[in-house]
Amino acid sequence: MVKTSICVLFILYHASFTDGEMITEVYAATGSTVYLHAPLTNSANDFLWKKGDTEISTFPHLGHVSLMPNGTLRLENALRNDTGTYTTEVFTRAGKLMFIKHYHLYILDPVSVPVVQYECCSHGFSQFKCFVDKGDDVVYQWSFHSVPATGQNTFSNNIPIWQHGSGTVTCTAKNHVSAQQSPLFNFTCTGGGPPEKDITRIGLLVVIFMILVCFAVAVMRLYFLHQHQRDPSNLKDNSVSNNSSISKTNEVIYSDIKTVKRS
Repeated sequence: MVKTSICVLFILYHASFTDGEMITEVYAATGSTVYLHAPLTNSANDFLWKKGDTEISTFPHLGHVSLMPNGTLRLENALRNDTGTYTTEVFTRAGKLMFIKHYHLYILDPVSVPVVQYECCSHGFSQFKCFVDKGDDVVYQWSFHSVPATGQNTFSNNIPIWQHGSGTVTCTAKNHVSAQQSPLFNFTCTGGGPPEKDITRIGLLVVIFMILVCFAVAVMRLYFLHQHQRDPSNLKDNSVSNNSSISKTNEVIYSDIKTVKRS
């Protein structure tokens, strides 16, 4: 069964303050039409728009950017390089400045349909990965067996989960301008229980091995000691050999000495 993916494209407005001035943050998808509104009053007569420090022409059309009669700035088929800070200044008929309003516009690529991959690891853990071909500032949400995942890394595209047996998983990828959900993905993993049990087993095996090694060393020492006590001939032979050497060393050698007298 394949779950139908959901795609949402929208423009998000959010107000923030920088250096005491209110800046409205606007998020929009590439290719969408964006409207940045100027404050309206009965006495408003003229509007001036800037992107950064560059003035945007007040001619009716400038490429894909246009200024509407009510002072609204319209961006059609928005591009990523349209991202930036926009400022509008509103003047009276007498040329007096009435209002200044700031926008920070973010143009983001919407996310594509995510694809789920997984790998069965040891100790009953499984590694799940979620991939998208397209999208800016993407965050991820996981659901296992139709239950949202909680804990660390649940907003990452790479999540390790203890999943023994089989089940289903979905990954939702989203950013400020769109959201997409993967088709329902079936997985099967078999393996051992949680790693804590395996670590306990390994530790127990190490202790048993060390005990066996110590026991073997003790048995070998006892064996050689027992053999030495049963056959003391080596010690006796060594003693005789040493005594013989001493006797030979202390033996006095006699010889005949003749004196010859010359005439």
